Amino acid sequence: MPYLNLKELKQKSKKTYKDINVGTRIPTKTIERIFNGTTESPTINPLIPIISFLGGNFSEVFADTQAVI
Repeated sequence: MPYLNLKELKQKSKKTYKDINVGTRIPTKTIERIFNGTTESPTINPLIPIISFLGGNFSEVFADTQAVI
């Protein structure tokens, strides 16, 4: 599940939602919803900068998922 990988990445980076907001300019509320799983299918637009800011890469976070094209 990508949320677990994303949460792990956030824990390792020791960044807060506010840190991510400042570093990516994504609204804090959006960041909270993504990490809490409230946003079931977040678009790639906020995910790439968040993952990058936290020092990860997209394929690591979504390694356990199957993309539907």
